[in-house]
Amino acid sequence: MSDEEPEPIEIPKGDDDGRELGTFGKIKVAQRIRDNSQSRREERQNQPPPPQYPPPQQYPPPAQPIQYPPGQYPPQGQYPEQIVVQPQPTMVQPQPGVVTAQPVGFAQGAWVRPDLCGLACDPTTWYASCCPCCARGEQAELMGESYLSAFLIRWCFFCASTCTLHGERNRLRTRYNIPATDGFCTVYWCESCVVSQQLHQLRTVPIKPLY
Repeated sequence: MSDEEPEPIEIPKGDDDGRELGTFGKIKVAQRIRDNSQSRREERQNQPPPPQYPPPQQYPPPAQPIQYPPGQYPPQGQYPEQIVVQPQPTMVQPQPGVVTAQPVGFAQGAWVRPDLCGLACDPTTWYASCCPCCARGEQAELMGESYLSAFLIRWCFFCASTCTLHGERNRLRTRYNIPATDGFCTVYWCESCVVSQQLHQLRTVPIKPLY
């Protein structure tokens, strides 16, 4: 029998006339109590068991210590080496008839006639001294610009022409990767030598248009 106590049922002590229950009445009440207890016990047994949930897991999981055989522990302050897998380079074989691009290295350039003062007796310098407008127009044409515009600017506006010549010199340095060794004063006072040096550069290495 179960250890749980059945719910108490009040036993009437008499009927409507005030008479007490007899033996048969008491037996009937006892049977009713027993039936109620048995039905409750069957209901409890037929109920499904409560669901079982797994215990909560710790996240992240604790790190497992490395087990070493006796006498083979790593020295103090050192850790076991980690194996690093490096990717292997893939060699691509060029197919016949296929042109592959090659890296191009940019070396430092130089003027074809680097000695600016040595151009004083050069025929091109005499040409730039006697007819600077024509020399400036030829230089502009070799650089892919207008011959007439450069001619008129040098003829009518000397200061503006000097600034334009300085800008053209910087563009030539950038195009041919030539380091700067002079400035605006050189262009202003030695215009004929500067134009002669640039004409030698453009005639030797012609590029049309430059920009």
